[in-house]
Amino acid sequence: MSSDQRNSKIILIVLFLGMIWIPLVMSVLGICKQSESSFMYFEWRNPHHYPPTPQTVAELSAYPGAFEKAFNDHFPLRESSIQLYGKLCIQGLDTSPRSQLLLGQNGHCYLASHYDDRSCSAALAPIQINEEALSHEVAQVEAYGEFLQSLPIPSVMISIPTSHVLDFDNLPEFIQRQADPEALEAPQNLRVMKSVSNPVREQYMLLPYERIRQANAQYPLYAEKNFHWHTGRYTWLMASSIAEHFGIAKYEEPKSEEFQYESTNSDLNQFASYKMISRNVEVYRPETWQKLGIVDQMASDIYPNLPPLNHTRYTVNPKREQCILVVGESFTPMLNSDLARYFGEVISVNYNVARQDPEIRNWLKVVMRDVRPDYVVFLHHQIFHISDAFIADYRELQDAERSIQQIAAEPGSQQSMVK
Repeated sequence: MSSDQRNSKIILIVLFLGMIWIPLVMSVLGICKQSESSFMYFEWRNPHHYPPTPQTVAELSAYPGAFEKAFNDHFPLRESSIQLYGKLCIQGLDTSPRSQLLLGQNGHCYLASHYDDRSCSAALAPIQINEEALSHEVAQVEAYGEFLQSLPIPSVMISIPTSHVLDFDNLPEFIQRQADPEALEAPQNLRVMKSVSNPVREQYMLLPYERIRQANAQYPLYAEKNFHWHTGRYTWLMASSIAEHFGIAKYEEPKSEEFQYESTNSDLNQFASYKMISRNVEVYRPETWQKLGIVDQMASDIYPNLPPLNHTRYTVNPKREQCILVVGESFTPMLNSDLARYFGEVISVNYNVARQDPEIRNWLKVVMRDVRPDYVVFLHHQIFHISDAFIADYRELQDAERSIQQIAAEPGSQQSMVK
């Protein structure tokens, strides 16, 4: 064996041992350890924790697998390695590290799918026409209309067109080729709206599509690497349209002097595995909300009976009157500040997530009883939708209230004797 071959083998051995021992030493010393908040931001889950010392045969059997999951999640170079992989994929190979992220043209990124299934369903659905599903969607909206008629307060469903429609020209070409050209002029949600009965459409539906398209032609409404809208021109446009729908105020065009341009973090970073930046994003000037007197507060400070609930937001404007409740999904909280231009109280909830909280029905009960909103908005991106969980929870509360009233009205009951 020559000296060169011997040296090559020694180098390989040293590298192999280094790959094994360096992470272990770093783990023991706590070096380059990823914070739990950073882990949750990129992974959308809690890290596995190291299992306790096994005390039984069953625990001993499960120990190796549990230890491996914990070690993988606490690997000292995990964060750096994953970020490097994401950068190599996107910046080096022009490919996405995860199937939920869709790389577009001119630096744009889109949500491809809500699931890791390579379907690109979130990108394709807004730019395609589904004639077979139209009748079902119309029937569903008509059913929502019946529910809204039962509410004691004015309400409306709004559908938010996504970046796939408004920034169509920057979608990757293979996605554009699968689009229906007529879907850009009249997307599926607009076709549904035009197909429902006049009373439901006029009273309970809001989609100012032409207004949105005209605004987007002048000022891009979405950040180049975002799926969600941000508090800015788009939310002001929709808040003003909602106020117009309820007869609160005439529609007003968002004023350009209230905005400035900044670079912002993408909301798709968890799929990129590193922090992507959106350039030239139109955002509000820092002094905007202070001048208007609009602030966020803890709703439970104002309404002591209201249980604190995650995925809710409470915004007030002492210069305005009336209260509006916004029930929706992940697009919902960004609308609060602009709605507070027209309403004294804005309370919103992402019901898709909050419904899993055991306090959700009690929260809804107190909102309807104590907060007493004057208006309700049901918000969803790309479709008209009301959460089945909200409908079920609201009806159960109404049934319980009617039962209490019936019992109180029965002869011989304590309440009727007091009366």
